[in-house]
Amino acid sequence: MGLLISACGVICLFLLRDVFILGSKQELAFRKLALYAILTSTYILAAMRISHSLAEGRAVALLHSPWIWAVTLGTHAGLWWAAAWSKRRPNGGDWIWWIAMVPAPMFILSITAISHQLSGILNGPNTFTVAIVVWAAWMTLVLTGVLVFRTAYREWEDWDLVADVAEIASWTGIGILSFSGVAQWLQILFTYD
Repeated sequence: MGLLISACGVICLFLLRDVFILGSKQELAFRKLALYAILTSTYILAAMRISHSLAEGRAVALLHSPWIWAVTLGTHAGLWWAAAWSKRRPNGGDWIWWIAMVPAPMFILSITAISHQLSGILNGPNTFTVAIVVWAAWMTLVLTGVLVFRTAYREWEDWDLVADVAEIASWTGIGILSFSGVAQWLQILFTYD
């Protein structure tokens, strides 16, 4: 249950990030939303297909893999750096929307974890079917959030706040510690003298 709660927290942060990023910039808004929908759908559905095709024990072993946590932490550090960089630049708002286009592994792992948990709770549909429902719900939430945000805050452009939310969401990559054996790996690393 703790994994489900953590994954929901991560997803809420990424929902705020994506709504703020995609809702704040007015230029080429429909193209950016279409690109976001295509890329995010590709990332989520590919991850779901891979996790569904693996045996449960293999999927858990894969989550404990140093490759998974290294890529996750590296990607999230890069996303954090990009958000901090855009905040320092005078026209950083022109580039910050790219952060929403990059696959955030912690977000993808959280969506995968929620799909597996819901599949186990519902006891009926398989994981991939639940994943498609979760993906559709995510896309609907983001696109609805952007539309509501644009309607309510038409002229709002506080790029420092948007960059701060992007930085916070990027640091959720540290949450990979609950998914992987990073602490065990560090303990092994430090015991070898």
